[in-house]
Amino acid sequence: MFKLEESLVFNAAKASKMFMLSFNKHFVELGVDITIEQFGVLYFIHRLQESIQQDLANLLDKDKSAILRTIDILERKGYVLRIPDKDDRRKNIIQTTDRAEEVMDRVLPSLADYDSEILQGIEPDELLVTLNVLSKIQKNIKCNNL
Repeated sequence: MFKLEESLVFNAAKASKMFMLSFNKHFVELGVDITIEQFGVLYFIHRLQESIQQDLANLLDKDKSAILRTIDILERKGYVLRIPDKDDRRKNIIQTTDRAEEVMDRVLPSLADYDSEILQGIEPDELLVTLNVLSKIQKNIKCNNL
């Protein structure tokens, strides 16, 4: 008989919720007024140095309207700027502000420490297998429109 509590879906969702709550708590402790979802968008804007909404949506597997809402919030909080694209007036280039760079300088090292803590007792080869399996699951979900 199928047992939900033994299924991958249940356990992955439970772990995901725990990650999100824990990350958000971590951000509060750091004095950063941002959620993990906002941080994900901000991180990729920071990493790419400038981006457009569609690139972020593709990278994060989110719809453009969700990315737009997050960019609106990040802009209100002073983390990003929208700069009109000089070649295409329909597009805005999204860039981080100095405030966002300060947050990145503070948060990224602490996330490396956090990562080490949650991976205690997990061997590097176990982590690699886990990441590979998760990647295959994501591919299966995408390819099969699940």
